[in-house]
Amino acid sequence: LDPAAAATLTGLLEGLRAAGMTLVMTSHQLERAEHLATHFILLDGGRVMQHGSTEALLQAGESLASLFLRHVGTQAVPCLSWI
Repeated sequence: LDPAAAATLTGLLEGLRAAGMTLVMTSHQLERAEHLATHFILLDGGRVMQHGSTEALLQAGESLASLFLRHVGTQAVPCLSWI
């Protein structure tokens, strides 16, 4: 997405979340997922590698990107499901 469309989409998703809606998304944009998600599931080859609370992950000093790299290495393309 271009920056304007990304900002619009982010605002829409934040509004839906604030209204109490559960959203299930898949993204390669880990920083955006970190900002929007309350929980995450890290997948590699269709297998769940790790899942949990995004808040707990960040409080532990980890990021979704560093978690991904630790689990699957630098050769893979990140795919993260998040809610």
